[in-house]
Amino acid sequence: FTGPGFSVLSWLLLIGSVVAAERLVGTRWALSTAAAATAGGVVLAWVLLSAGAALGEPMSEEALTYQPWTPSVTSAALLMAVSGHLRPASRRTLRWIVVTAVAALLLTTGHASDVSRAIAAGLGFLAGTVGHGTVPVAGWRPSAQARWRSTLSSVLLVVASALALVAVAPNATGPLVWPCIAVDPVVAPVAAVLLLVSAVLVWRGRALGVILGASVLAAVAGG
Repeated sequence: FTGPGFSVLSWLLLIGSVVAAERLVGTRWALSTAAAATAGGVVLAWVLLSAGAALGEPMSEEALTYQPWTPSVTSAALLMAVSGHLRPASRRTLRWIVVTAVAALLLTTGHASDVSRAIAAGLGFLAGTVGHGTVPVAGWRPSAQARWRSTLSSVLLVVASALALVAVAPNATGPLVWPCIAVDPVVAPVAAVLLLVSAVLVWRGRALGVILGASVLAAVAGG
């Protein structure tokens, strides 16, 4: 994303993430984790994309034309790291939000910073898993039905994001953008809203969400 509005939101998210991390784990651990995960994400993303570009992979070549870091790279790493210090239910919800957002950006915009964000989030997750003061999860596991709802709602949200971003992010180059370009520009935002509604319904355990989501995807694919 580009533009002053997106930049302000990205910096506000980073500030909020730092404040939350400091309150949960302390300043030293928060800053060291943020620095290490961010640096690791940026360096590994550059290495992977450079290797892909050297082999002639067009998406890697295009991704390298954009900056490898934005504030949300560090925010994703911090949020995944501090999730290990939350209670199990809150931990699962926060990780679901971060993973869904990271996947949506990676598969739609496809810039170098999106690859950095995904790797940094993974490194933050590892830091939160092995870090000091983590809350044990013994005796608590989400049900199979809850995991299924989370996965399906994430998929619906990612597809909805791709359909929506085609209109507002002309420089998006992710793998999901190309099929969405073929969708009628008038239909795409309507389908995105309906998929968002279906994702919420699925998350709440409503069978109507599955029916609505499947119908919208079938209509988009058939159109």
